[in-house]
Amino acid sequence: MHIHSTVVLLLMLAVYLFRRKINLKDPIAYFSALMLVGVALQVFVLRDIFDWPNFTIVFGTYLSIMLIYLMTASLNKINLNQVLYNFNYLAILNGVLSILQYITGKTLLIGNLSQSIVYTEGVTNVKRVVGLAGSNNAAGNLGVLLFCICLYNTVTQKNLFSLFSLGITTVFSLLTLTRIGYLGMLVAFIIVFIGYDTKESRFPVSKKKIIAGAAGFLALLLIIFHKPIIQKLFIDRGNTSGERFKQYINAWNTGVLHHPFSGIGVGQWQSYSYYNFGYVDLPIHSLYYNVLIENGLLLFIAFLALNVYLIIKVIRNTQNRNLKFFYLALGISSFITVNFNPDQYYYVPNFIYFFVLLLGYRKTQLIAHRKTVVKGSKHREK
Repeated sequence: MHIHSTVVLLLMLAVYLFRRKINLKDPIAYFSALMLVGVALQVFVLRDIFDWPNFTIVFGTYLSIMLIYLMTASLNKINLNQVLYNFNYLAILNGVLSILQYITGKTLLIGNLSQSIVYTEGVTNVKRVVGLAGSNNAAGNLGVLLFCICLYNTVTQKNLFSLFSLGITTVFSLLTLTRIGYLGMLVAFIIVFIGYDTKESRFPVSKKKIIAGAAGFLALLLIIFHKPIIQKLFIDRGNTSGERFKQYINAWNTGVLHHPFSGIGVGQWQSYSYYNFGYVDLPIHSLYYNVLIENGLLLFIAFLALNVYLIIKVIRNTQNRNLKFFYLALGISSFITVNFNPDQYYYVPNFIYFFVLLLGYRKTQLIAHRKTVVKGSKHREK
């Protein structure tokens, strides 16, 4: 059984903050509580849990969403830009660590200092760095999140420190060899760039010229280096994307159709496949599809509603244009990456994603409350 240390810290913080006035009628609290209750019912009512280690990992993530909400909901003042700017330090630490991992071929992480980062699924063995995330695909997801944040910092702060953090995060993401992560970064860049207000820019260059230049550079890069890129990302690393769609079809036939409403149990896909159908499978390489299979239709709807509600609320209620497009980029790029990786087992990317999202959600609540108070005061004065 594995419980991430951050979950323990969040529990301690939640106990401390519980004395404060927190709105437990908020829809986020309802969605999170529904997920936790549903998981508890799976354990005590519906079926036995065979794979307790994976259960505790996934349950820890669900519990953390509620705990992060309680933590952010207790705040009465948030300097969101400062919090996001501080992620530059994490990005640089993670980037430096990844470079050292690539040089040594080891993870260099506490508890797994000498574990190899060599990936053996392709024609030849390749190095895939893991950074602070602990595994290569998790590192790819983490890279997309840090890329979005550092890109926003670069756009808004316009300093070399943010630019350096963006550059070293890009290097880290490239070294993970997570192909879906590259797509997520590209999508995030396009969204942030489209939303960026050129009136605030120091560079008098139109967006059309920048897009044309970037497209031309990318095309030239692909023309010149397309063979080594294909060799590195699809042959040496292994073309595993086709196997995922086979897994999705198999999971639908053996999982969803057998237990559409209750699910097969949180974190139980591999043990379920082995004990019921006699074969060993990888974790489901899609977060949302995994929730549907393991949690059932009702909890899948709750989880989907939680994520959609958060994104829509933050984007709609955020007045700053750059911040609005940052959250749009964060939501879309994250949705792309988590649905081609087993993100349900990656605690670090999940924690950062929901922390940043719930912090933005709370910030919009504080601003809305402040405006209401001001209007109420003017009304009383009249």
